[in-house]
Amino acid sequence: RRAMKATIYLSFVFHLCNGFSFKAPASSLLDGLSADERTNVKIYQTTGPAVAYVTSVVIPRGKSTVNVTDPSKGSMGLGSGSGFLVEDDGYIITNYHVIQRAWRMNAMGRELGEALFPDASSQFSNLPKTIKSFGMKTRNRLDRPRAQVLVRINSSTEYTQADIVDVIPELDAAVLKISIPAGSSLNVLPLGSSSDLLVGQSVVAIGNPFGLEGSLTTGIVSALNREVTGIAGNQIRNCIQTDAAINPGNSGGPLLDSQGKVIGINTMIISTSGSNAGIGFAVPIDTVRAATNGIISTHRVANNVRPAQGLLGIGLCSTKMKESLVMAAGKDIEFPGVLISSVKVGSAADLIGMKGLGLNGDEVTIGDRIVAIGGSYVNGLDEITDDFQRRVAGEVVNLTLEDMDGKRRIVETRLA
Repeated sequence: RRAMKATIYLSFVFHLCNGFSFKAPASSLLDGLSADERTNVKIYQTTGPAVAYVTSVVIPRGKSTVNVTDPSKGSMGLGSGSGFLVEDDGYIITNYHVIQRAWRMNAMGRELGEALFPDASSQFSNLPKTIKSFGMKTRNRLDRPRAQVLVRINSSTEYTQADIVDVIPELDAAVLKISIPAGSSLNVLPLGSSSDLLVGQSVVAIGNPFGLEGSLTTGIVSALNREVTGIAGNQIRNCIQTDAAINPGNSGGPLLDSQGKVIGINTMIISTSGSNAGIGFAVPIDTVRAATNGIISTHRVANNVRPAQGLLGIGLCSTKMKESLVMAAGKDIEFPGVLISSVKVGSAADLIGMKGLGLNGDEVTIGDRIVAIGGSYVNGLDEITDDFQRRVAGEVVNLTLEDMDGKRRIVETRLA
């Protein structure tokens, strides 16, 4: 008889306590601890304040918001889990399935309103005043949120309302946004890379299992390049398998390396009991970052927080792809810079002659590498991605390029 297996998405609907702190312990408490223990303590102190408890509730009938001190009063819970801050102006990443019910509840109202009243102002313009008023009120009620997402950060005793900026069900990811009071600052988690992980290296998970906020567990990378079935029914590739204890409520929380950098988003476990059995999975941060960076940038532009992001028009090779191509070409594995994989026709990069990968018969030819931006050397994909996330359309940028023969040139272009 085959053993029954169940894939558990780690959202949970209640929260138990808030008696925890990320304050640094007295130095005397660290005496006698092993190097690994000191590392874990340091990771917890530095990254814990950026990990959020995420919950969503139904907004009570007749009200426009919920009780932020105790949202359980008069409100039905829709699910909860974890998340983490990635930008100091209040952007949070979590799992889609943590806030899925709230997202769908609000989306259904909007979709119904758009279906019934696609252009309410013109539809009711020639109708009697009372009917027009009734129609507009109906459309407004349908558009009004039915559910609210709330977060708590850094052992706060009060919740903060969070807007759902956008969701990516195919990656089981969502981006939330909280308002930040003027003059205040938030801890954010540094994003690492999931492309250069090794099986056996240490990892740390921080989240809110069973509603127990600020819980840390440790483990290792058990396997790489796992394919798991996501909440949307598709296969999520390159997932990280770990034996770090992950339980319901850890969903959306960070999986960290020994430097305290995010390498994945904890999303599900395989278990016959519903609790941790030593087989957990995290969506790789490189995949999530590529999608969420665009969402955050677009949201900032739409809300007049910043001008449109500047576009160079290139694709870049991952670290593993670069190593494979360089070795195949018989070059030093420590080849500096980041390889360009593709150049969009008519883009800013194309106009200055940047070259990507090509084909010469059955052989892959290597074009340019970006060695430096504005005089600052770059070696990782994330360094280039982070730099261009801060650049705006119309900005002039200087790049140091190098071809496979080692010839360097400095080019200048205006971002689109």
